[in-house]
Amino acid sequence: MTGEILLETWLAVADAAVLGAVAVGYALMRRIRPADSMDLKEAFEMLDRTIAKFLPDLSQGYTWEEAFERMREAGVRTDWEKVRGRLAAYEAYRYGGREEPKAGQEDVISLAVKLGSGLVGKGTKTKSA
Repeated sequence: MTGEILLETWLAVADAAVLGAVAVGYALMRRIRPADSMDLKEAFEMLDRTIAKFLPDLSQGYTWEEAFERMREAGVRTDWEKVRGRLAAYEAYRYGGREEPKAGQEDVISLAVKLGSGLVGKGTKTKSA
């Protein structure tokens, strides 16, 4: 009889843990807006916020290139050429008066989410995470 009570207790704890993990996962998923509802400016603002948390010792007036280099040194894996291309399009729009890019924010959002989660490569955690 005692064994049954112990088993039922462990099953109840396991159920609670699974339900808690699902709730946390859902809450985290809801924090990130879908990529198609975010423009490139919002995507770079999101990236800027996650860079500040990921690299807290980065100087206040850092450049994007400086941040990208520090992220590469920290082991962040992404398609840096795509991210640089998105940055060039964003800067041409923001500072050069070009037309606002309508696509391409997915790569920037993906990098921001990766930094925010602390995952920098294939399942590896950062030292600062």
